[in-house]
Amino acid sequence: MKRYPFSIRYWAVTAVAIATISACSPPPPVEPTHKPVARPDPVKPPAPVVAKPTSEKSAMLRSYFNDIQKTQLSQGLMRSDGGGHDTPFTADMLARNFEQIAFYNEYNATLTGRGEKTTMRRWEKPVRIEIMFGESVPPSERKSDTSAIKAYTRRLAKVTQHPISVAGSANFIVIVANEDDRSALLAKAAKRLPGVTTESLKALNDLRRDTYCIVAAYAGGVDPNSYTAAVAVI
Repeated sequence: MKRYPFSIRYWAVTAVAIATISACSPPPPVEPTHKPVARPDPVKPPAPVVAKPTSEKSAMLRSYFNDIQKTQLSQGLMRSDGGGHDTPFTADMLARNFEQIAFYNEYNATLTGRGEKTTMRRWEKPVRIEIMFGESVPPSERKSDTSAIKAYTRRLAKVTQHPISVAGSANFIVIVANEDDRSALLAKAAKRLPGVTTESLKALNDLRRDTYCIVAAYAGGVDPNSYTAAVAVI
């Protein structure tokens, strides 16, 4: 019998053992092949809101309002602290103010003088407010104005115990605009609110400088003393 060196016999036995183990083991899994998928088109980010430049007329009006604000603040007006010992009021003062607000129109139909006596009207249904901004209002002002209007809405709802909110399907539109884009927003509001026409909002198109804000309210339902829609211009 021919004798082989130890090393040759060792590797021969090892090879046989490996072959035996390989024969008993399952074949390695086959990696699945995926079909190539077309890469989706990249989603374009929304275009940033950029305020349009204002006209000279709007710029002059803004400067005028800034001067008015500085003057009134220097006189202790336009306060937001709720008043104090230096701002006393009595029950008679509150009653007189209520009568002037509830039973008199602030302006006449052409906004050129004091309004006459009227019946007291109120909102019977929930008030749903929508805010419309002119294209000339920059994003920073839109954000701060929206926060202020929402906060004031919550305050009114709490004080009056009447449902008032900034929500969809509005019956009260608040327009924040300047001289350049107010007309377009008024026309848009007239199309959105039942009973409101462009003609009825005509007086709000050309406001005097001392009219800082104004509200046109409508009682277009069965009850003539129940408000159904309103448009405010700031």
